[in-house]
Amino acid sequence: MTQPEESRHKASKTKSVSKTLAILSTFDETTPMQRTSDIAMKLDMNISTVSRHLNTMLDWGFLERDDSTGFYYPGLEIVALAGAALQNNDVFRHAFPELQRLSYKYGVHGHMGIPRKTEVAHLISSSSERTMELFIPMGH
Repeated sequence: MTQPEESRHKASKTKSVSKTLAILSTFDETTPMQRTSDIAMKLDMNISTVSRHLNTMLDWGFLERDDSTGFYYPGLEIVALAGAALQNNDVFRHAFPELQRLSYKYGVHGHMGIPRKTEVAHLISSSSERTMELFIPMGH
């Protein structure tokens, strides 16, 4: 028995979204830049499928590409999403003002992180006038 057209179309879209998210998830601290072939190999996907998804993410600004090397890396739309996620995170909204207050009061550099699986993800830091800025990337 065959599936109705609408049901097959929804399943196809779900698979496509899953592939796109799988591709995005291959970018991390240890591999912030990758080529199409690297991603295809990691995910055991057809290189043309990966290329199609990468081009869509390029069009939407979720990835950028260095034309001289062929490497892809996360785009500014990812940063915009991270900002939206922070603004809607209760821990961030309530704790960041307190982190800033403590940093200024005691003249220290403060960091805020949240649990992420078995690790802690760095969200943001705050420094006082008496401390040097310590750059730790968001998500590190």
